[in-house]
Amino acid sequence: MSRIFSMMTPERIGVLFGGLLSFAILLFTQSFAYLGLLWGGALLLRLVARVALARTEFYPVLRGLFIGSICAPGLIYGIYGYLLEAQGYSPYSTPKIEHGGSARRVADAIELTGMIDGRMAQQFDEILSSPTSLTIRWVSLNSPGGMQEIADEIAGQIARRQLTARVAAGNSCKSACVSIFAAAPLREADPTALFMFHGSAKAFGFPYLHIQFEFDAKAKSVGDDLQAFDALSKFLRENNAFAATKPIERRASDLAAIDPTFLTLR
Repeated sequence: MSRIFSMMTPERIGVLFGGLLSFAILLFTQSFAYLGLLWGGALLLRLVARVALARTEFYPVLRGLFIGSICAPGLIYGIYGYLLEAQGYSPYSTPKIEHGGSARRVADAIELTGMIDGRMAQQFDEILSSPTSLTIRWVSLNSPGGMQEIADEIAGQIARRQLTARVAAGNSCKSACVSIFAAAPLREADPTALFMFHGSAKAFGFPYLHIQFEFDAKAKSVGDDLQAFDALSKFLRENNAFAATKPIERRASDLAAIDPTFLTLR
């Protein structure tokens, strides 16, 4: 044990601390921007220390902090996450589960496909900001769900633009996607289109290294966006759709029979 402590020089302590700090920042902020601030701050401290503290015992520690935050596992983890983000994966979605979402313009429609995440929201905003966006009349949905906060943002834009929401044959609208669908003034779906409802979930684990989801009773859920549809809302609550993360799936034809105000079959 004494040999281990004797090997822990000030610079090595700094390296260890820098690496652990990198992991902690990614874990709690889920943002590479904050990791960049750590790297920049460590570099600035090292430059200042090189001038002011070069002959003191503090300089090796700060130099180690810089080396640790840049070269230790924090950097490897950062590169791993950056590569996944570049491919469209969300922090709590792995390549084996869901791919990142997308929004693209097709004639007078916008197709929203895949996970509801930051990439989908950015592309959606860019389309609506274009000079020709006034000719857009409807939105096609095919999504397994995603981030509720982003779904609420997209839903708000659809409501303001008075866009029709559609779910085509063979497509599905699940989880947070239902919030987007419900916000549209006109809602249409093929009888075979699949809808899924469940309570809100909170992810636990390292970003990009998903561990598990747990039910979050306090978080906003799709049920909050369905209160205007009395019959459907009553049916889902009687079946405990929002009391757990266990999903309830129904075809559009079934939902039209339960609550004709929720959607129109086409």
